[in-house]
Amino acid sequence: MCVYTQKIPFFGLHHSAIVIGKGRSNAKALQCEFNLTLIESFRYDDGNCYFIIKGLNERDVNHATISVQRLLLLSMARMEHSQTVTLDVERRNHKETCDKLMAAELQSSLVFPPLTGKISPPLTGKISPHIVPRTQKKVSFAPMVEFRWKVLYPCELNN
Repeated sequence: MCVYTQKIPFFGLHHSAIVIGKGRSNAKALQCEFNLTLIESFRYDDGNCYFIIKGLNERDVNHATISVQRLLLLSMARMEHSQTVTLDVERRNHKETCDKLMAAELQSSLVFPPLTGKISPPLTGKISPHIVPRTQKKVSFAPMVEFRWKVLYPCELNN
């Protein structure tokens, strides 16, 4: 008497729940339908999971393998759908937050118009060689501040 065995690898420990079923109901149904001697979920030490299906008839083992793979695909599709729904909700919330921030920024630029005059930094003593003047830049989030000096990193200095 020959025993046929199939090993079905899969990722994600929680996917085995749909194949085994509550109280092993799905596993028992597959064993009865395909005359299997064993259908069990195992996990390696490195985290990889797999099913072992054993039976006396090769055709029944192959049909059970197809049924287990179908159940695994169903579980993975459900998980992907729930992740997609969660991601869409997060994107929608993020877009609403961005819209509120843009509206607040537009409102603040109307309340605090940018300065038109030039503000010079106070100069005391000798200017360090690694500070060079640069063009004016107006900052929208702080309209009362104007940057006119750029600090060079040591690697940008010409020694």
